[in-house]
Amino acid sequence: MAKSLALSALFAMGLAMQAAPSHALTLTFGGPDVDPYIESGFSVDVARIVNGNCNVAPCLALNTNETSVLTRVGGGVFDLTSFWFQILGQPATLTVQAYNGATLVDQVDLLESVYPHNNGGQVFSYLFSNVTSISFHDSGRGNIRIDDANVNVSAVPIPAALPLLATGLAALGFAGRRRKAKKIA
Repeated sequence: MAKSLALSALFAMGLAMQAAPSHALTLTFGGPDVDPYIESGFSVDVARIVNGNCNVAPCLALNTNETSVLTRVGGGVFDLTSFWFQILGQPATLTVQAYNGATLVDQVDLLESVYPHNNGGQVFSYLFSNVTSISFHDSGRGNIRIDDANVNVSAVPIPAALPLLATGLAALGFAGRRRKAKKIA
């Protein structure tokens, strides 16, 4: 009875080790103006980091017809849940596109008619889930600032074979002990 309980516990531990918790983080774009820009395991390519008209300086800047793409360093999926943005100068549209690989999975156009320019900015909350990249594109005549992008990422999962291997080895060990105990008795 105790041995089967121990085997069950080992199997449950193996399954629990496979589940990787996710954690949230905020990309502040507070580093140096380099291209690609790297922060907290994320890369922005093409990036321009500026100090003016930001939620909290510095921030990511887009000029007319410029596109910046957010990805995880080394690949992988993530969720984008919100970000701060502001349209500056002339009217413009910020187009946010979410991709899974090369496939476009979602697109949102943040129009100047809905989000006025030169107004101090606003937070846009929307779930782009399980994506491999997000592109930010500025169309129109104005400039755009982006700051405080909130993302969720999953921790790096332990390969599924490792917990299963450990469970299998433990089961063999218990079976060997049981066989040895029967021979002695």
